[in-house]
Amino acid sequence: MPTDASFRRLVLGAMGGLLAITLGCSVLLYHTGPRPRTLSYDAVQAPTIATLTFDRPLQAGQPVSKLVRMSPQLPFTVSLQANQVTLRFSQRLASNTLYTVRILPGLRDVEGRPSQRTFAQQIMTQPARYVFLRRTYQCARQPCQDKIIERTVGSSHEHILAHAPRIKTFDYTHNYLAILHSIDKKHDQLTVENLHTHRIAVVPLPASEKMSEMHLSPTLPIVSFFGYTPHYETVLTNYLLNQNRAVQVKPPGKNNGATGFIYSHDGRTLLYQAYTQGYYATDPSSTHPTSTFLGTFITTGGFSTDDTKILFQGSELYTFVYDASSKTSTQLSVPTDVASLHFTALGNAVLSQTFGSQKGDMIALTKPGYAKPTRTYQLSLSAQSFSPSPDDHYFLLQVETPGNDGLDDAAGYDTFAQPKNASIALYDTTTGMVTTHIAGCQPQWE
Repeated sequence: MPTDASFRRLVLGAMGGLLAITLGCSVLLYHTGPRPRTLSYDAVQAPTIATLTFDRPLQAGQPVSKLVRMSPQLPFTVSLQANQVTLRFSQRLASNTLYTVRILPGLRDVEGRPSQRTFAQQIMTQPARYVFLRRTYQCARQPCQDKIIERTVGSSHEHILAHAPRIKTFDYTHNYLAILHSIDKKHDQLTVENLHTHRIAVVPLPASEKMSEMHLSPTLPIVSFFGYTPHYETVLTNYLLNQNRAVQVKPPGKNNGATGFIYSHDGRTLLYQAYTQGYYATDPSSTHPTSTFLGTFITTGGFSTDDTKILFQGSELYTFVYDASSKTSTQLSVPTDVASLHFTALGNAVLSQTFGSQKGDMIALTKPGYAKPTRTYQLSLSAQSFSPSPDDHYFLLQVETPGNDGLDDAAGYDTFAQPKNASIALYDTTTGMVTTHIAGCQPQWE
């Protein structure tokens, strides 16, 4: 039986051996150069940025871009600070895709020691998701509950985000869910739920107005809306949720109100159209907003992904791209019988929908600098509207339903009327096929 002294010698010997191994490994790692610890990517807050964090500070000024590879290939720039290498992609990553980032040998730490081998880190993006409204017109228990539903591309599972009677419209971001309810023929109610705290705020609406349009800022705690007074006047209002404050936006000129509006992708610019067909830009977070005139156009196709350009349709149905930095407009050569316009999520190409023949509508893609469309997508149906997915892989379509049962005005939805059998469809741009066709309306991508 070992004595206490011999037992202590065994323990001390084992500890010494472990310490020697640990020190040896530390010295080995120290002399083999920097190693990546983590690769962080946030598809919601920063969808075009990924950050590699290393186990030690890196040498400034070294040509890191020559040592970084990515597959599938995607244009990106690289910056280095302390122990982090940041990749900034020129576009959003494709949904449901595995990306591999490789760091080649030769990356140096602050002491000049180079890495000795290739390291690989991976990003797995999630499938694209969309939300939509499904109205219920007949039910066993009154009042019938309309539903706001979330669905993932490639899955038939439906997740109910909210349900309530007589939902006129809704808007959804990763922070808030706003729902406009029709109380009766003369009154509406607007509620905004904080999706993190689940607190629901009731936004005060003008008693004399029925709401005609409502949107959330994509990033800021602001909900914007306008409605018609009994005298058919409109007032555009930004409601600052954190301040419980309503701020009116008044277009320049007399008897001039808003007829429609959209947000930029970063949520910091509100673009609205006035009675005069003039388009104005304003800061939605300002408590004393001013408006900047951009031009007179018929309609807009929205902002480019980086918010530097705006797509407009002008008189004679000509299409223009407005450059926010130079404040100039460039005319594009796209089909003149355009029903709706969008920028692609990738590359700032223009998608133009034309009402088609018996085969269905057509969507044409025109790349920057090209005189004519470079690709067309033939739909097998007619669509009231469409929107490209964040990676341009799919088009989300509000389907023009033949033989509908009339509009749902009788249910109290007035300006948000839809065919009672409205449906939405998902078009795969790779296969040229409609992959999903379900009951619903007002679809939007998350």
